[in-house]
Amino acid sequence: MSSLCPAVPASLCPAVPEVVGNLRDANYRRRSLSPMRTLLTLLLLATIVALDAADFAPWTTAAVDKSGREATFTVAGGTITVVLPEAQLALTQADVLAWVGQAASGVATYFGHFPVARLRVEISARGKGVNSGVMFGGRLIRIALGQQATTADLASDWVMTHEMVHLAFPDLDERYLWMEEGLATYLEPIIRVRAGTLSASTMWHELMVGLPKGQPGRSPVGLDDDHSWGRTYWGGAGYWLLADLRIREQTAGRHTLDDVLRAVLAAGGDGTSTWPLAKVLAMGRTVTGVDVLADLHRELGSAPVNVDYAAWWIKLGLRQEAGGLVFDDAAPLAAMRRTITR
Repeated sequence: MSSLCPAVPASLCPAVPEVVGNLRDANYRRRSLSPMRTLLTLLLLATIVALDAADFAPWTTAAVDKSGREATFTVAGGTITVVLPEAQLALTQADVLAWVGQAASGVATYFGHFPVARLRVEISARGKGVNSGVMFGGRLIRIALGQQATTADLASDWVMTHEMVHLAFPDLDERYLWMEEGLATYLEPIIRVRAGTLSASTMWHELMVGLPKGQPGRSPVGLDDDHSWGRTYWGGAGYWLLADLRIREQTAGRHTLDDVLRAVLAAGGDGTSTWPLAKVLAMGRTVTGVDVLADLHRELGSAPVNVDYAAWWIKLGLRQEAGGLVFDDAAPLAAMRRTITR
């Protein structure tokens, strides 16, 4: 399973010690060192870089290897190795490690532990800001980062979290790619809001703007057979939003989509596995006692249904005004809206 997609300040981590120039400079290894200086260099290379994540899942220190390009740390049961590009970045190594670590901590906090035991994150230097991401088989994420990217780019990034969400859900038949991408699109901002790196108003505003892009328009087919970009990402996100809302409604708040996704992961449904769709749908029924996932798939998977999101926004207490998004806490489902981001 893979996904193709178009943080924190450096003060969160101490800067990585520079040894004979910048550790990201590929030429430093070719310089002549005295025996004593070599010893001091090796000692510095073994320095542990502290990654402070006070309000997230346990986030340990990162050990930097001899090259200065690879660093490994653990987050709630997962070991993550981050590989920096050879090209010089404007960001420090500590900035990049904090960005990866914070995304990993948010995902681990949501699921109760990091989804996979080992992950390799390879950073390439190209484009501007954080400009693409791909997850391979639940074991590797490749992310493109512009050489002049800033800490502000990392702070506003969604790609790293999006790709890590894929680690927590099984690979499905290609026909149901919309379920995988839709889940990552829906869940990523929720994780970031709960982690404190995105506001709830921004999350809801982006959903209100994005979800119409997933409507069928003139398409004659349902989500299972429409593989366009909007239907795959935003149509899929709409499925999971509706699933979350209906589960909460039909169980009177006793269960949520969170329960289903955590159960799928606990049953071995991480990004390294392949499941039939029926197994995911059955898990939803077993965990919640209602057949929301299967019912919604029958509705949206086989036919081009226009979802009445406007009606849901009214019930949730979401209203766009000239000055921005307004929350109506007297709305029928206002309490449900609040619990989604807590």
